[in-house]
Amino acid sequence: MSCSCFERKPGIYGCEVNNIFINETNQMVEFQCDHADGLSNDDVTFLTIQLSDMQFMTRSIFDSFVNLSELTLYRITLGQLVPTDFAGCKLKSLTINHNWLREITAGVFAACSDLEYISVGGGILHTIDENAFVGLVSLEKLSVFDVPILEWTHFFDPLPHLTKVDIFVSVFSRDEFPSTLLHSLTKLQSLNVSMYMAREFPFNFFNNATELTQLSMIVGSIRTIDPFIFQPLVSLECLEINSHLISSIHQNAFARLVNLKVLSLASNDLSSLNQSTFARLSNLVSLDLSQNPLITVSPAIFAPLVSLEYLILRNTFRVNLTAVHLNNLRTLDISWASFFRILTENTFINFPNLEVLHMAHNSLGNLSSNVFRSNTKLRYLDIAWNGLNNILETNFLESMVQLEYLDLSDNWINSADPTMIIETNNLSYLNLSRNSCISDEFHRNNMTLLVDNMEQCFEHFYQTTSTIPSTIPDENDGHVVAMLDVRLVGILIVWNFVNSVS
Repeated sequence: MSCSCFERKPGIYGCEVNNIFINETNQMVEFQCDHADGLSNDDVTFLTIQLSDMQFMTRSIFDSFVNLSELTLYRITLGQLVPTDFAGCKLKSLTINHNWLREITAGVFAACSDLEYISVGGGILHTIDENAFVGLVSLEKLSVFDVPILEWTHFFDPLPHLTKVDIFVSVFSRDEFPSTLLHSLTKLQSLNVSMYMAREFPFNFFNNATELTQLSMIVGSIRTIDPFIFQPLVSLECLEINSHLISSIHQNAFARLVNLKVLSLASNDLSSLNQSTFARLSNLVSLDLSQNPLITVSPAIFAPLVSLEYLILRNTFRVNLTAVHLNNLRTLDISWASFFRILTENTFINFPNLEVLHMAHNSLGNLSSNVFRSNTKLRYLDIAWNGLNNILETNFLESMVQLEYLDLSDNWINSADPTMIIETNNLSYLNLSRNSCISDEFHRNNMTLLVDNMEQCFEHFYQTTSTIPSTIPDENDGHVVAMLDVRLVGILIVWNFVNSVS
């Protein structure tokens, strides 16, 4: 069996196998690897087997690669696993995703005593026995996803060293989380849980999770957050609650979360918030309230958030920004808020450190020359898809001496000379596409300028926004609050410029 070998990063060497055929129990396979000079099977530490007709595990894997520490079995016809399949292995990481397994039985991984990470799910996997991971005394991270039913109550009891757990299932044996499910996980630091059929949390669900620092929940049928559920989580720093149905949050729900730095309540059904909801969150750095039908919110609700740097109000509610005082705010997103029709010189006056402002897809008709007079640190401004017309005649950019990125696309600008913006400001990127004042000649004359400056500008803003705290701080796929991948946006914008010229 031929293997494609490569170095993932310096010192980490492994192989990838496609189209392997194993149709008999204990069938032996010879792995023929295209090793680089000086390397052999003994240097292989990770192996990926994918897209293959491999119905059974084979001892050949561990016989051929004696130092194998990471194994991935992905989209193969693997139909069963038995405890002897892993006898004598030295695996630290095991991924078994989107295969033909219907169930994982008790003790099947008992021989993998060195295992630190395991991920199972997808495909036609239907059931995982509550004792499936017994014996994994070194396990620190566990991921279970796309499993319809889990009948667990004391599942984690034999796994006391778990620090990170991801559970993405449809329903437990009851329409609620088993109250004792997490009680043995006193070292748990990160929990991502998704269960669409859950109607409520047991009040003592997090009682022993005092070390938990990151919690992300997608719970489709929960409508209320009571004042007790989060009280034990005194170490929590990042909290994301996505239900689509949460309509009520008790005013004391977050009262004990004094260390919280990131809070996302996006995509829920909140129509109002109590003025005391965030009263104890003085350390909060990032708040996302986007995609909620909030009708109106008192500016006083933001008063306790003295450390807030990132505020996301996209497609959310009516709020009088002139009455909101956030001296440390660096990023503000009020895009898709059609009620913003007029901005005055006092709208952003209380955000003196603002650097990034998103206002696309609103109903702005014009901007006064003094609207950003207090925002001298602004570097990124997106006001695309509005009703702006004579904006280029108001000299609204005069106070923004540090502005580098400006998007004015898809407005009604129909007069003035757009080249003046490029000549009189320090912009690295300017988008004026799909405005009637932009001629083909302007595109041809300034395309070189845009392309030459684009990569440097995008890389700068990418590095800047990448420092925004993550609601799911994972080394591989963390979700970054308020992050805009401006490099991708830039590719799309330049594509629009090229098309308009051609």
